[in-house]
Amino acid sequence: MKKIVLFILFSFLFCQDNFGQNKINGISFVASNREIKLQTIEPILAVNANWVTLMPFGFMKTESDTSIIFNSKKQWINERKEGIEKSVALFKSKKVKLMLKPQIWIPNGGFTGNIKMKSEKDWQNYEDNYEKFILFYAQIAQTSKCEMLCIDTELNVFITARPKYWDKLITKIKKKFTGKITYAENWDTYKSVPFFAALDYIGIDAYFPLDKAKTPTIKAIEVAWQPIK
Repeated sequence: MKKIVLFILFSFLFCQDNFGQNKINGISFVASNREIKLQTIEPILAVNANWVTLMPFGFMKTESDTSIIFNSKKQWINERKEGIEKSVALFKSKKVKLMLKPQIWIPNGGFTGNIKMKSEKDWQNYEDNYEKFILFYAQIAQTSKCEMLCIDTELNVFITARPKYWDKLITKIKKKFTGKITYAENWDTYKSVPFFAALDYIGIDAYFPLDKAKTPTIKAIEVAWQPIK
């Protein structure tokens, strides 16, 4: 039975750890502009986190831009290869497991779920660039021995418009990275993802509406979560 990953706020929860039987207590660690040192991660260790997600960003100018900027010298150190590898090594020295989760960022409120090219030629150019982007990080995940790779986040229009591309891309990713693979889709569109069966985990950004009250009770929240779970 395929396990479901719920990405909630800045943490991720797993129903079960297939790498063992222990619950995964995970924290997302967004790429920063400073080199990660032991004192940086001590608060993470203090809350008994046994998994960390590293989140380097690639950048698009607009939702129809065919280019993706990544691993640039102008980017923050932990969005670049050398910073990611150092961070992975530091966490691993403390026996923390890693998921690498590269994501696309679009400025001025652009939403990755609306990425859509203007022509077939643009789609092909964008797909070539996206392949370079994700395979770059898949190789880092492999060589640095990350346990898991998230192949991106909330790309619903892109994945539903180009399903054959994603089938081929996932095959290429698996040749680069031999660990577990997931993908994070938004809470309101996860049912339309065509390739979940090809992955190890189903990823959901679980921002489900739970209660209309301004300050709902804990009991109301617990009840609302039951059918979602």
